[in-house]
Amino acid sequence: YQNGKFKDFFDFARRIPKRVKTRKLLEALILVGAFDAFGKTRSTLLQAIDQVLDGDLNIEQDGFLFDILTPKQMYEDKEELPDALISQYEKEYLGFYVSQHPVDKKFVAKQYLTIFKLSNAQNNKPILVQ
Repeated sequence: YQNGKFKDFFDFARRIPKRVKTRKLLEALILVGAFDAFGKTRSTLLQAIDQVLDGDLNIEQDGFLFDILTPKQMYEDKEELPDALISQYEKEYLGFYVSQHPVDKKFVAKQYLTIFKLSNAQNNKPILVQ
């Protein structure tokens, strides 16, 4: 990272080359959770793409003057996308699930035991395998 770690989504958008800064790229990165570490919901970041692409962030950085002259971008906080939709986008863009597998909720709902939990079960106690 040329100027240190990214501070937030807007900082990332400011520092990537304009030629690769497209809606499709930013949406894909957001939808697979690339910016989750910044603490904003994916739907909040999706809405912030318009600010990034409106041209406000395409100014070349010039040290201290850049920070003073650039208007501050603001997030409009939105509810997180539904878990099913997050899983769908992760599968679509990456080919696998990152945050959770859709079957996970069924295991919790039916109280299935994983192999790890089964290995910790008490000896000589009946276990029903379905």
